[in-house]
Amino acid sequence: MMKLWWMWVIIGLIGAAFVAMLVSSLRQDLKSVGIEKAETGQTTKPAGGFRKFKEKLSGRIFFLLALSALSALALITIFIIVQAAGFFGEVSLWDFLFGSKWSPTKGGFGILPMIVGTLFVTLGAIVIGVPIGVACAIFLAEFAPDKVRNAFRPAIQLLAGIPSVVYGFVGLIFVVPFIREFIGGPGLSMLAGSVVLAIMILPTVISISEVALLSLPKPYKEGALALGMTQWQSIWRVQIPAAKSGIIASIILGVGRAVGETMAVIMVLGNATAFPESILAPMRTLTTNIGLEMGYAEGKHQQALFATGVVLFVIIMLINSIAQYITRDKLKGAAKKRKKKPSLAVAVAGGVPPEAQITNYNPQTTNADTETAGISQNVNADAGTVGRGLAPAVVGGGPSGAPQISASQLQSAPQGPPRPQPLISSGDKAGRRASPRATQRAAKVIIWAAAVLVLAVLIAIIVYLLIMGVPELTWEFLTQNPRDMGREGGVAATIVSTFVVTGLALLISIPFGIGSAFYLAEYTKENIWTRVIRFSVESLAGIPSIVYGLFGFIIFVSAFGFSALSGGLTLAIMVLPTVIRTSEEAIKTVPNSYRETSFSLGASKWQTVLYAVFPTALRGIVNGVILGIGRCVAETAAVILTAGSALRMRTMASHFFILADEGISMEKAYGTAALLIILILIINVGFNALLNRFVGRDARATKKGKKRLLKAG
Repeated sequence: MMKLWWMWVIIGLIGAAFVAMLVSSLRQDLKSVGIEKAETGQTTKPAGGFRKFKEKLSGRIFFLLALSALSALALITIFIIVQAAGFFGEVSLWDFLFGSKWSPTKGGFGILPMIVGTLFVTLGAIVIGVPIGVACAIFLAEFAPDKVRNAFRPAIQLLAGIPSVVYGFVGLIFVVPFIREFIGGPGLSMLAGSVVLAIMILPTVISISEVALLSLPKPYKEGALALGMTQWQSIWRVQIPAAKSGIIASIILGVGRAVGETMAVIMVLGNATAFPESILAPMRTLTTNIGLEMGYAEGKHQQALFATGVVLFVIIMLINSIAQYITRDKLKGAAKKRKKKPSLAVAVAGGVPPEAQITNYNPQTTNADTETAGISQNVNADAGTVGRGLAPAVVGGGPSGAPQISASQLQSAPQGPPRPQPLISSGDKAGRRASPRATQRAAKVIIWAAAVLVLAVLIAIIVYLLIMGVPELTWEFLTQNPRDMGREGGVAATIVSTFVVTGLALLISIPFGIGSAFYLAEYTKENIWTRVIRFSVESLAGIPSIVYGLFGFIIFVSAFGFSALSGGLTLAIMVLPTVIRTSEEAIKTVPNSYRETSFSLGASKWQTVLYAVFPTALRGIVNGVILGIGRCVAETAAVILTAGSALRMRTMASHFFILADEGISMEKAYGTAALLIILILIINVGFNALLNRFVGRDARATKKGKKRLLKAG
């Protein structure tokens, strides 16, 4: 095994730097408190001195926790670059990136076919999965009844917890034969890989997009509806653009999941190293190339695989850079527009005085003009604004010189005959388009269909696995350890290993992830540090699991051997970006009025975060933790490389993969998969039951928080 003593030196230096920063800041804070005491001439602690010290201390601790993502990214980057440096000294970068032949035994190290395969299969997964995922998020946030919503969310969490190797196995059993029989080709193809990956990224896209939609202030929706928009127009024109930051984040995490997947796509792609001639041709991705050949590679061949990891790294960096640039550019443009002209939603919600909301009346204005301004109805009897035949506009919306009519004048204006609604808008010269109500109905049907499709896929997978696996779930199977390579005995040892590895990963990732999220959302404004930290988080989310496994194999296994500790440390780094992003989005959902109320009661920043923000955001934070649990339980490649594949050290996911991939015992494999599904279902139901009991009602949590703040203040 390679001795990477220099890597441990770097880790030690980073840890020492963190400790030095914290100690230095604490000394400065204590010194500032002492100076204040000396200047006031008091012999006791000055009022507010210790409180200020605690405020600064909490902020610096959160900052150091937020640097964990940056540190992990730096270590992994250094690791893979150093491992690949020797290879680039012998093979030119051009030949490596644009060579079309991969044959390491004959000196061929071209990875262009695998780069193309990675991009195409990921693009296919995004094209299939993102529209369905966003539609399901809209369904949960806007259309689903409460009972359906409460049942659908645990189903999505269950979908996230299914091991990737199970997806690959189900794809091999169902998707590949379907493509071969009804579409054509060998079945093992890019299309099969895209379908499997699309299903795998659905939980990530749905969960984070839903949180982003729910985080929008209510006046956005209420203002759009008050202006006469239909529910779908409000969603499409107001809510989705306003929630684009969270939706883009979900897509980035979904891309990271698709690019980084190894085991599932190995089973359905066909793994040919040639250029894919069509979506029905077999192919190989960069991750599958590493996973298939790292076990026996050595020397220059092994260095070439590490160089492949560097290429993966660069692809993820480019994706994240483009996404962040687009997000910042759109947000800046929206901010400029808001400064230049108030939005319709803000005007109706109360941001503009009532007398300024309805002005510049022009009798010549047509209904089509009104519709292009975002107003599709001329009647709002509840608000008492306009009668039929009148076309109001916002400030500056009418032509110059038009007569000014106040709200009282409008109320007494004669009611003209109703005008027919035009079927063709002023900006649509291509032909007729459907009415808003027809569009609303069509959109609702499509969204419901997407939700039903996702639920049907989940039910099909679960029912199939349970039918095949439940007969194996005997008492002996649950209580005995595996024997004879897994052909005999049960899964007791794998159950214990799964809980130990997952528990260690969560014990490390939860405090670092939640602390990082509070720093980004509460303790800092947008600056260079926040951009670097967010870039690090998104980059970590996209690193392939096989690269995490290689990193853990060299760093942790060299120190602790194949053990649950090595696997837990590796998985902690893997789930860290998921916990950070979901927790940050959940914290953003807390209304600012909660913080303002807390400060008005005399609470400090730390008390506000602890008693007002954290309880309100707890549901979303736990949702991120459940996603992390699903990632830990489902991981196979990284666990095998760090925890090992010995019978007593296997997790249930790795045990299933070894049994199914090597054909040792399909009956035991089905039993293990069924047990995984049942355990994940129990975890999801248990977490949701606890949330409904302790933080299910916002009013109750707010009341308790106010009492605590009053007592603390």
